[in-house]
Amino acid sequence: MTVSILDFEPKGLWCHFNQICSLHRSSGNEEQIKKYIIDCAVANKLEYRKDKAENIVVRKRAVNGASGAKPVILQSHMDMVCEAHPELDHDFSSDPIKLKIDGEWLTADNTTLGADNGIGLAAALAILESKTLKHGPLECLFTATEETGMFGALGLESDMLSGKTMINLDAEGEGLLFVGCAGGRDTIIDIPIARSPLEAGYKGLRLEISGLRGGHSGTKIHEQRGNALKLLAWTLYSIHGKYDICLSSVNGGSKRNVIPSEAVSVFAVKENDLDDVIKEIEQAKSKIGRKMGSVEPELEMTVKETDVELSMGRKRSGGIVAMLHAAPHGVVTMSYDIDDLVQTSTNMAVVRTDNEKISVQFLSRSSSLAGLERITSGLSAIAELVGGSVSEVGGYPGWQPNLKSEVLNIMKKTYEDLFGKEARHVAVHAGLECGIIGEKFPGIDMVSFGPEIKGAHSIAERVHIGSVNNFWKLLTTTLEKL
Repeated sequence: MTVSILDFEPKGLWCHFNQICSLHRSSGNEEQIKKYIIDCAVANKLEYRKDKAENIVVRKRAVNGASGAKPVILQSHMDMVCEAHPELDHDFSSDPIKLKIDGEWLTADNTTLGADNGIGLAAALAILESKTLKHGPLECLFTATEETGMFGALGLESDMLSGKTMINLDAEGEGLLFVGCAGGRDTIIDIPIARSPLEAGYKGLRLEISGLRGGHSGTKIHEQRGNALKLLAWTLYSIHGKYDICLSSVNGGSKRNVIPSEAVSVFAVKENDLDDVIKEIEQAKSKIGRKMGSVEPELEMTVKETDVELSMGRKRSGGIVAMLHAAPHGVVTMSYDIDDLVQTSTNMAVVRTDNEKISVQFLSRSSSLAGLERITSGLSAIAELVGGSVSEVGGYPGWQPNLKSEVLNIMKKTYEDLFGKEARHVAVHAGLECGIIGEKFPGIDMVSFGPEIKGAHSIAERVHIGSVNNFWKLLTTTLEKL
């Protein structure tokens, strides 16, 4: 018998998630999911409003005798990270996500699944259309463009919400109740370049690194997964110390909040050095393989001859290679207060080469404002050394834990009553919109939770099917108690 996700419980949630997976919702291209949410509101005769930042709030009155309760905000974001295997011909703007059931897990066919934050979206929509659940007044906030900088939350208008209790549905991990998160800041270093015809006696090479695991640059940064850009830079720098390199281009990474899984550089070396340089690259490949084999078993590193007509010259190329090698990536400091929590990190996320510049994008995170400023000022210093310019895009505050939170304590008690074990309160080294919303609406009481999701922001993303039902039970029972 063929199993469908429409057979899973709770059926309302899974029905919405199935529909959501057919919609285009990459960051900044969220018209289809916005229409879907508004259509659901209209079909259920619910009040809705959209602000200038494209956030949507749908309001539902109290039901089943709960009219005296205070409003509760359910918050999720509409967009997803759209990643696909490079050999897969998948267009997120037109092709639905192909779902696969793998035992107890739901995943996708070589693309991101969008359980982040599609499960939260689906839960809120299922609650809005339910005629049987008991709850007080609800304000379901669906924010726009979270994955590329939380721009929806940053632009949230001050009169969109009236509730003072909020449950964010954008966390990952059954039995975990999130009470704090890191703030973040994007830094872009633009390094001016000028290309000129390649000198005679040079041969071109194309060096590519691929097959790395990638993943979320906050929650996975401590695992020391390979960063394709950093491995590429290290390889080029090891060659640069012995041979002349004339870069033509360096490109890699795809999203600001994803650890780069692929990178490629086209460059030229003296024809007499060509064989020796290829041997150096093969030796570097062996060293990387020995060091990272257990963490990155699918690592691929290939080099082949290619045509190169224009280059940045030896001096400029050397400076750029040195800068890419020296630039930080990974964990900077661990928390002094919470065991095993990363305090400050940075992700060298994307490098792009065009005719006039090389752009290098970093996403830095910290639960300490001082830590965030220290790492971003260090990036500015590196830019200064190579004559680059720096711009900072976005930026969002952290969320400081409140262990006296009423909603937190209600959820902890509810979890224990439902499942016979204790839920843990934790903080996360990733951005949650709670920090921004808490700053805009002082005094709001917040908690964040979600089902068991693994591999978010990568093609390995999957969600544990049974944990979604537990997530639903905890959410709906909490709403009843509130």
